[in-house]
Amino acid sequence: IIAAAVYVIVMRKRFKKALIAIDNADNKAAVAMRFGYAEKLLENADIDAKSFGYDEAFAINREALFSEHEISDGQRKTVDDYAKNILAECKNNWSLWQKIKNRFVKFIY
Repeated sequence: IIAAAVYVIVMRKRFKKALIAIDNADNKAAVAMRFGYAEKLLENADIDAKSFGYDEAFAINREALFSEHEISDGQRKTVDDYAKNILAECKNNWSLWQKIKNRFVKFIY
C-alpha cells in the first residue's frame, strides 16, 4: 500500500510538472504539447471534439509543428481554451470510476 501511494504521488508530481512545462514553453511548443494533451484526453472519452473547435485547434497545431511561422498569443489561447473545454467535457462525461482511473491510474488529468 505504501509503495502504491508513493507511486501515485510521484506520478501526480510528474504530471503537474508536465503541465507547468506547457505553461512555461514558448507558443510554438506550448501549442503542440497542449493539443497533444487534448488528444490524449480524447482517447479516453467518447465526445465529439469538432463541437469544441477541433478543426481550428488542429490547424494551429499543424502550423506550429510544420511551419516556420510564429504562433501568436491568440492562437495559443485558442488551443489552450480548446484543451480546457475538452477536459471539462471529459470530466462531465466520465463516471466516478473513470475519473478515479484517469486521475490515479492513467494520470491524464
